[in-house]
Amino acid sequence: MKRFLPALFILTLIAVVLLRFRFGYAVSLGIHHFILAGILHLLMAIGLYSIIGKTGSRTRLRLAQILGFVYWIFFCLFYTLVIGSNYFWGNTITFDILKQYLGNIQGVLSILPIEQWLIIAAFLFYLIFLTAVYLLIRIRRPAAVHPVIAQWQAIAGLKKWLLFATIIVVTILGRNLFIKAKRTLHFEQEPITYFWLGPMWEIHTDRLFASQPLRTPADDACIEAVTKKEKNGKLIFIVLVDALRSDHLPMYGYSRNTTPFLDSLYRNGHLQAVPNAYSGSTNTIGGVSSLFFSKTWETLNLSQLNLMQYFKKSGYSTYAFLTGYHSGWYGLSAMYRNSCDYFYESTSAYNHAVDNDLVTLEKIRSTDIQPNSFVYIHLLSTHEIGIRNKPFRQFLPDKIGLTNWEKEPVINHYDNGILQADYVMRGLFANLQQKGLLSESIIFLVGDHGNLLGENGEFGHAGGLHEKLLEVPILLYSQDSSWRINRSFGSLIDIAPSITQNMFHDIPACWQGSSFYSPNDSVYTTHVSAATVKTDLYNGIITGHNDSVELKIFNKSGAIQSVRQKKGMGPWKEILRK
Repeated sequence: MKRFLPALFILTLIAVVLLRFRFGYAVSLGIHHFILAGILHLLMAIGLYSIIGKTGSRTRLRLAQILGFVYWIFFCLFYTLVIGSNYFWGNTITFDILKQYLGNIQGVLSILPIEQWLIIAAFLFYLIFLTAVYLLIRIRRPAAVHPVIAQWQAIAGLKKWLLFATIIVVTILGRNLFIKAKRTLHFEQEPITYFWLGPMWEIHTDRLFASQPLRTPADDACIEAVTKKEKNGKLIFIVLVDALRSDHLPMYGYSRNTTPFLDSLYRNGHLQAVPNAYSGSTNTIGGVSSLFFSKTWETLNLSQLNLMQYFKKSGYSTYAFLTGYHSGWYGLSAMYRNSCDYFYESTSAYNHAVDNDLVTLEKIRSTDIQPNSFVYIHLLSTHEIGIRNKPFRQFLPDKIGLTNWEKEPVINHYDNGILQADYVMRGLFANLQQKGLLSESIIFLVGDHGNLLGENGEFGHAGGLHEKLLEVPILLYSQDSSWRINRSFGSLIDIAPSITQNMFHDIPACWQGSSFYSPNDSVYTTHVSAATVKTDLYNGIITGHNDSVELKIFNKSGAIQSVRQKKGMGPWKEILRK
């Protein structure tokens, strides 16, 4: 035990340091996690000592060693999952999400841009390494029993039961303190609590997170001000492709034609593109919330007016078609689900992970969507967990193997996902055309954030306020010339007010975005953030004028950390770093 227990504490300390300095976790969260994990480690040690007992027989020792091995492997794999999920998408994976994929390991392995045999071999090597480490730190028969353990073992049976009873009574009396501590850990997304219990917040809560503002009377008035509207026969679609960055689309200057269908619409003048378009966040929660609530992260809570709610109160039918497991993905669908007349997510429909956009497309085709409706579609073709179906594996090689360790396979894998998303859009347009609805449809296609494809050695979308995580497309299709956008800059926060102004000549007072159809200042400004409830990551401001863009990044105290600029389609250049 002299090596086993210290090794567990060192493992936890390494994880806390990584979460703090690599992923920006708050100091208080790290301290709370270390304390909670430490308590679990100590309880485990006491339990193992109790199993060994006074005699320390070989059978008892072997049992304690096996249990210790299981505990060691569990925590090593737990921290691997926590670090990995934070690296790729900036949040701790939950058990509710994990169990959706455990039943389909083969499917999960096929999704990743790495050869399956290489993943399996690496995992087996990792287990062998962890086993070898455990053999060095494993519990051995103690030469002398620790004084504290000896005192515990010396307690007679009746006294032990009295002690247990005392602990139970203290626990009951201190129930409120324990509940408060649990809520604190849960709200700040402490990894152990968050992994087992998942997101704490839902749409009915008054606050999004503990640190964010309460809904104000002005927010209530904003919701009450929305009234039924005269029907105009329009269909509004927002299609969000998760992790889609704009510079991998031909209409934004990419050399590959990753979107043959959409590009044909663009070249024929039927599809518009906002040249400089950005997300309000580098993660899905922040990006989707800025789209629906037209709010910056600092002023957001889930009980404010959102776009789905606006259409519902206006008398329109509302739909959501989602690939993946949004109801369990950190409460993502809680933003708008209560205002959905029709809600579909692929994973819940099949009771296991189904991250296939072609399945969602078939559901859209089979659903009778009528005019005077608002439809939200969330696709995963470009996300790490999104399935790339075989017909769309056109850019090769798209799997990392022994002979190709460069980032080329990762880029090819990503571009194949865009090809698939383009096919889904082709299917959506064809379905609307067949039903005679395309002429009255207004279709936005956006990304919620970008994705890193090897920039600065980073992959995924948890790399702080990197410009490639903020650059997303804003594309618009409409046969109605009144929807023509004459603006060079825009953000997801601007889409909701643009839609309501152009359809109903109304912009809710509580929304912060600027409509594409209102007179705008010559200088465009929008706020961006990499922060979540658990991190101290930076916030920033994007400023655009003519064809020049500047990104200023601030730390939590408001001091400038970095200034980056670009001109036209040129590269970003860092001109200041502190």
